[in-house]
Amino acid sequence: MESYFSAFDVAFLNPNIYPNEILPHLANYLKNPKASTDSDVNLSLALRGNVAENGKHFIFDIPLNELFIFKNTIYKRGNKRRTRYECLNMSNKKVYLFNQNVEVKLYKDL
Repeated sequence: MESYFSAFDVAFLNPNIYPNEILPHLANYLKNPKASTDSDVNLSLALRGNVAENGKHFIFDIPLNELFIFKNTIYKRGNKRRTRYECLNMSNKKVYLFNQNVEVKLYKDL
């Protein structure tokens, strides 16, 4: 491990505790922790096993201009900004930003 980790961090980053797939993402997160683990997209996805809930899709898997449902509201997926996706709310025509790891339902799957 690199020198900026404390002894606690090194003991904590142990393959006997966490699977090898999670360790690099956890080490990266510990360098500069965010307010929420969901803010770190790679760690969040690794903790979920890179699999969305049954019947749902990650927003980054939704094709551009495809309709999806989030919290009983229909949106159209737009372009990706730096870390988030612009999505048009089809009822009020406002654009909202969605984190990359948000799970949504495809409109056509209903």
